[in-house]
Amino acid sequence: MSESQQKHDVFYDQVIQVNNMIPMDQHNKKERLVMTHNKYPKQSSCVGKIIRMKYTDEREQGVIHYRFWIVNYDKNQGWPEKFIVLRWDDEYPYRVILMSATGVVLVTKDTKMLNLTYPKFYQASEKIPEFPRRKEIIYGEQVTTDVLRENSIKEFIHQYPIQDNRYFGATVYTEYINDITDETITNKLAGTKFKNWRDYRYQKDNTLVTKHDPDTIYEEVMAGDKSNGLKKPYQLRGFPFFYDRHKKDLVDTPRKAYNKGFIIRADKDSDRGVIVVAETIGNTVRFVTDKEAYFYTKTSWLKPDQLRTQRKIKESVLEYKLEGEE
Repeated sequence: MSESQQKHDVFYDQVIQVNNMIPMDQHNKKERLVMTHNKYPKQSSCVGKIIRMKYTDEREQGVIHYRFWIVNYDKNQGWPEKFIVLRWDDEYPYRVILMSATGVVLVTKDTKMLNLTYPKFYQASEKIPEFPRRKEIIYGEQVTTDVLRENSIKEFIHQYPIQDNRYFGATVYTEYINDITDETITNKLAGTKFKNWRDYRYQKDNTLVTKHDPDTIYEEVMAGDKSNGLKKPYQLRGFPFFYDRHKKDLVDTPRKAYNKGFIIRADKDSDRGVIVVAETIGNTVRFVTDKEAYFYTKTSWLKPDQLRTQRKIKESVLEYKLEGEE
């Protein structure tokens, strides 16, 4: 979108709720009661450690990355990858979030991390260039080659769906249900101040004067397409010339959006999709999903034409100390 188009776009700089724009799970109320702006689940000692994961990336069309290379088995094997543990809950909701060296973010439960196996004489890596100052751990039993092969095939396959580039990497503010009634904090992202349709003024003789104010919706519609001047006002105030669905309810109005962060995963068209935000608090970063909080952003902060790469997102995350890391 060009600068002139942005100026005359009625949705430009509008506050929106990301959960509402790419809805994944709007009914998970129990998990939304767990966290607040300063309350986080107790973390495992595995946070900050490196671990191997089995997963598939939808962009690779059927390629499976096993935790270890399986000889003479699957021609569509992807090279095994290591992940850093960003979050590992020791209490409800028992969520585990990991990120690869290329920025692939996996979201799973601790039960899916059970029964992992390793080669009998496998040695954990002490130095991993992609993850400076972090060490690999062997999280599971070391077994023979035949047992490892069988277990590797049966292991759960974690999914990494196509990402919605409109929101990937975007700045957001998070809102927690239990924060809404907290009088010790204030909202940091005000909702959209909606514009009037037109600014009407009257002179002393009661003659109506229309002020051509670019901050009114009518003037923006005119600036966007001069031919709209041939249409009646009632036509312009309706679809498709102008229809602001965000003004019809309060979904896009933050009440106590407090912590600031950026989106590191935003699934697109996925039946089990998830949104993950990295919240930055001082020099610390913690990780939250759309199951636990509401995320708000501005349309002016969404820049799909400036594609944020997964690697850059990973580098941004690793600039901070992970919450719960020893």
